[in-house]
Amino acid sequence: MKYLKQFESRPEKLFGTLFWNMFFCMAPFFFLGSLFVLFGIIPFNFNDSEYYGFIGFIMTNFFTPLFALLWAVIIWIYYSIGNYFLRLFNKIF
Repeated sequence: MKYLKQFESRPEKLFGTLFWNMFFCMAPFFFLGSLFVLFGIIPFNFNDSEYYGFIGFIMTNFFTPLFALLWAVIIWIYYSIGNYFLRLFNKIF
């Protein structure tokens, strides 16, 4: 069980690291999608409305950090729950 003890502590700045990793992971795909929206190839759908052109380009780029934040929160919650159970497991054994 000594092997698991090294994973017991939570890394510093975990949420910021997760956010920036998610942002730079999603950014190329969102940027490519925003270019498609800008040139009218595909629409940006929001509330059953289709947006093309510059408005769609801005909206797509606005949602990139929002989705990165959403995924960072979800992964941080899963990590926190898993870390809590790991600490409980280490206390038992």
